[in-house]
Amino acid sequence: MKFNMERKNLDLFSVVAMVILCAIWGLQQVSIKSIAFDISPVLQGAIRSVIATIAVYIVIYKKNIPLYLSRSVFKYGALAGLLFGLEFLFVNEGLRYTSASHISVFIYTSPIFAALIIGYFLPEERLSIRQWLGIVICLIGVLVAFFMGGFQNTTTSLKGDILGLLAGLSLGATTAVIRCTKLAYAPATHILYFQVLGASIMLGIYAILSNQLIFKFSLFTISNILFQGLVVSFASFLVWFYIIKKYYVSQVGNIGFLTPVFGVLFSILLLGEQLSHSFIMGSFLVLIGVLILSLPRKKIITQEKKE
Repeated sequence: MKFNMERKNLDLFSVVAMVILCAIWGLQQVSIKSIAFDISPVLQGAIRSVIATIAVYIVIYKKNIPLYLSRSVFKYGALAGLLFGLEFLFVNEGLRYTSASHISVFIYTSPIFAALIIGYFLPEERLSIRQWLGIVICLIGVLVAFFMGGFQNTTTSLKGDILGLLAGLSLGATTAVIRCTKLAYAPATHILYFQVLGASIMLGIYAILSNQLIFKFSLFTISNILFQGLVVSFASFLVWFYIIKKYYVSQVGNIGFLTPVFGVLFSILLLGEQLSHSFIMGSFLVLIGVLILSLPRKKIITQEKKE
């Protein structure tokens, strides 16, 4: 089935919207960390996902879109939900051991894993020499950030950083499942519903089994959780889906590199975190490597323009 959807070049609306989305996504880890002593991070993820699940279901119900999909699509949707839940499990657990700035950078290694997995299943998207160079630069950056000393260079912090890297792997695998299976043809609302529902179930069960059930009521904690659920997990992803349907993905995607930059800035400004020179150097290499990896091939750009 071929869809002839006319896409637009970047305009003021799309640029402003993407910058706002990057700021929201960069603020997410800071939001979790800021109330970690009042609400267990994993419990935060469960509550946030439940709120987003309810919100997405309301949208689906209001639009009168059947929730049922074919069995094969449902199977891949369940897999995407499992991987999405794992991503936030690693993020929330990682924030118990390391800084929000570290998680913000390491989770953004996801394009590496997505490219490797997608290239394996879709031969036409196998990595070029330039993209392999981007991966090598990313790996060097991760090693520099991990092992060259400086801020929080302890076994505990290393555990948190590794969990952040696993979150990037889970997010990359989620992207690959959506791209390489029949799930790619499902409505955006249904894809998001699968993801937040899976995260709700997984994080809820893990919070109970690990006894991470601390919850202290306050105006700040409640408003923080509502922000995470309604703004981050629900509204921002729906806006993202709208943007990538209306504009060239190759253009709007590169603005996404502002996300870890915002994450680090918010971590410094709002949480007072400090960064070592090694982490700054490693983060810079990671961002450069991911940028090289994600630059579209010329033939892809040409194909997009013909659509």
